[in-house]
Amino acid sequence: MGADFIDLITCTKEMYETMSLRECMRVTQREEDQKVFSVAGVQTKIVIMSGMIGAEVASVVDAFYESQFKDNAPAFACAVPNSWEKPIKQTAEEISGDHAEATKQRSA
Repeated sequence: MGADFIDLITCTKEMYETMSLRECMRVTQREEDQKVFSVAGVQTKIVIMSGMIGAEVASVVDAFYESQFKDNAPAFACAVPNSWEKPIKQTAEEISGDHAEATKQRSA
């Protein structure tokens, strides 16, 4: 899979605390050595994709599950209009909760 169409934006603690999903997606300046931070209540890493067609989304998810990282998979989500203006913090908490519930149901 080529990655020419993927633009990775790492959410900083400041972004998490103050920005909407729309604002985060528009960030153009990126620091190479972003510090990873932990958030209470968010149990998994999250990948939010935007501007991709279904086949591209499926390609990204499939490539991840075929990789060496498949046992520590993040929650994958697509940016949708309903979440565009929500604080990224709220969106991340909702995605994390949905992911935890789906994981629990698969294990049952």
